[in-house]
Amino acid sequence: MTAGERRVVFIGGAIVAVGLGARLAPVGAEAVGRRLDLARSRHAVAVRARAAAARLPVLQDSLVVRARELISVAPMLFDGRSSPEISAALNHRLDAAAAAAQVTIEQLESLPDSPATGFVRVQSRLRAVADLEGVATFLASLERGPQLMTLAWFAVVNERGDAEPQALRLDLVVSAWGLMRGVE
Repeated sequence: MTAGERRVVFIGGAIVAVGLGARLAPVGAEAVGRRLDLARSRHAVAVRARAAAARLPVLQDSLVVRARELISVAPMLFDGRSSPEISAALNHRLDAAAAAAQVTIEQLESLPDSPATGFVRVQSRLRAVADLEGVATFLASLERGPQLMTLAWFAVVNERGDAEPQALRLDLVVSAWGLMRGVE
């Protein structure tokens, strides 16, 4: 092979290499870019993990405090294995308070609730008749009771409409929170 032929082969090889390089360069650059993006995202995850690990002792202390607060509130909640059982406990508490205050219950019903686990909110509607002293005693009993309850709706109407209320119609909705215990 002469020097001129070698030059033609060399130039032809260079042209082929440049042509292939021009076609393969974008694919290679894209692959390198993807790898760089992957490396950056992994680095960001590692940085967030280190930051979370640094906050872990603070979070654990906070969790301990919250757990203590929750345990201190637990006696104020109704408990049961299901939402209907917690509703029944609320109804029993309302019935006992009404009996002690000489309030005549006309209707006591649990309001529909949604299925839940852990903490559940239950509501009951009570319609009753009592005198003024009975209403006051009943409400005071609910307020001072061991469980935490809220009057979601409340109405008292003088049934006769005279100046001395002897028969007051009481209509209320009571809300309470319950803690569902696991089924063993």
